[in-house]
Amino acid sequence: MRLHVLCLHDVVRGHPSSPWAVTEEEIDGIVEEYRAAGYALVTLDELSSAPDRALAVTVDDACAGAASWLLRRAGRLAATVFVVAGWIDEPDRIPPTERYSEFCSWEELAALRDAGHLIGSHTMTHPELPSLPAEDARHELRESRRRIQEALGTPTQHFAAPKGQLSAQVLELAKEAGYLTVCGTAGGVNGPREAASGVLKRFVLRRDRPLLGRPWLRP
Repeated sequence: MRLHVLCLHDVVRGHPSSPWAVTEEEIDGIVEEYRAAGYALVTLDELSSAPDRALAVTVDDACAGAASWLLRRAGRLAATVFVVAGWIDEPDRIPPTERYSEFCSWEELAALRDAGHLIGSHTMTHPELPSLPAEDARHELRESRRRIQEALGTPTQHFAAPKGQLSAQVLELAKEAGYLTVCGTAGGVNGPREAASGVLKRFVLRRDRPLLGRPWLRP
């Protein structure tokens, strides 16, 4: 099994102003190259039945531009969108360093859900979880899952760690909170071991890294 998981943040139509953004043409081209190489598009819900070559697309932070891109591709591509629940509830509390784009509302996330995309957790406030006391990390994991289910009426089974930072304690707390998969940002291909454990590697796409040159794609 070769499972590639892509991690996007923002997707724009014009020239990106943030290192976290890619253009629609770039990500569309990457997805089509995977298709041409024989990779099937799957969601994180479908890992147990994924074929030998599979691609899953994930989006961190729930940027509005990425949401618009996904809505226009409904029926052709299903992704997992990881949301920072507290940022949606209280946009004014988003730290200035994180305001690289506009973020979704709960209504926009409901539209993504209705279009077939999965909604996952990216914590309540986007902290570096390994540096938190266990009880604070537990709250970030549990409360975000509860808040997403309350707002959207759908269970949240997938989690992406802020800044990709994981530890043995974070993994244990995520399992305790009921998540089936945990995504970091370490690049690499996932095999049967990762699929079985649910701890997944992801390729992060951003402007200041060479990944847009597709060096990881293998036929």
